[in-house]
Amino acid sequence: FLAHYHGEAYKFHTGLTTAHSYQANAWGWPVLARPTSFHYESEGLDCRADSCAQEVIALGNPVIWWAAVLALFHQVWRWAAVRDWRAGAVLCGFLAGWAPWLLFQQRTVFAFYAVVFLPFMITALTMSLGTILGTASDTRERRGNAAIAVTTLLLLALVAAWWFYPVWTAEVITYREWQMRMWLPTWV
Repeated sequence: FLAHYHGEAYKFHTGLTTAHSYQANAWGWPVLARPTSFHYESEGLDCRADSCAQEVIALGNPVIWWAAVLALFHQVWRWAAVRDWRAGAVLCGFLAGWAPWLLFQQRTVFAFYAVVFLPFMITALTMSLGTILGTASDTRERRGNAAIAVTTLLLLALVAAWWFYPVWTAEVITYREWQMRMWLPTWV
């Protein structure tokens, strides 16, 4: 009975092909190509403008996500060229959460499934930022410049969090302010 149950569950989960306006191909998950909107309202809202918007969208912080994608490529290099086993472990975790979905291109999937491999993207980013910062044996000038670069990235991520906060939390904003937060046409 258990084998039959698992067979039926597998058949359902690999065969689900019902179209949905927020379905997102797994190839686009790491770069936030199509986030899932959980709530959107534009009627009956007061924002002191002609048109208002209120949304809760499952959109990660683009600064963090896009930097993490670059970090994954850096970790591929570290694993292949430097033979850093930690980079290989992070890449295995990322691929284990992402690659199986690439086998089911016809299945209806959503971007929030990426939560499974997000910790590995963050770990890759952290490791790459650590590499940028360098070691204690590096010159003071190199470490100072690296600290400025890393701090700049972290401040940009903080600014992006402030910027996207209204569409993460259903704050009522003007429609124009909402449009300014939809950086990619696929986010709408």
